Amino acid sequence: MSDRLIELRKQLSDSEEALGTFRRAHGLTRSGPTVALNDQQLADLNSKLVAARTEAAEKKARVNFLADLTAGKKTLDSLPDSVQSASSMMAALRGKLADASQRQADLLARYSSRHPAVVNVEAEKRDIERSIAAESQRIAQTANSE
Repeated sequence: MSDRLIELRKQLSDSEEALGTFRRAHGLTRSGPTVALNDQQLADLNSKLVAARTEAAEKKARVNFLADLTAGKKTLDSLPDSVQSASSMMAALRGKLADASQRQADLLARYSSRHPAVVNVEAEKRDIERSIAAESQRIAQTANSE
């Protein structure tokens, strides 16, 4: 019985030594600055994972919003700032649309809706709205590819 006990102790000692060798070979030691480095690496990876998940959720929300916009369930007025800021072209087009709407209101105050100047401004507004729709499609495609 005592011979078996000595044999098992030696086997335990050899196993612990092999485990220590494995840990050192793979950077898994539990003592010294290596642990801090491994813990730091784990913390960095965890923060990167959280950031990636957040970014993915934002992009998914953007894709869903743009899909609703394309399907007609949402309007351009409800376009979030994050989507607008993704495209400087969209901001410029919305500015042009606001200017054209203001000119249309001014002209309608002076002329009838059949006046050539009013008709021209209405056509300009339709063109701008088509450009906004095309830009929305482009943003949606970009968001889908991201």
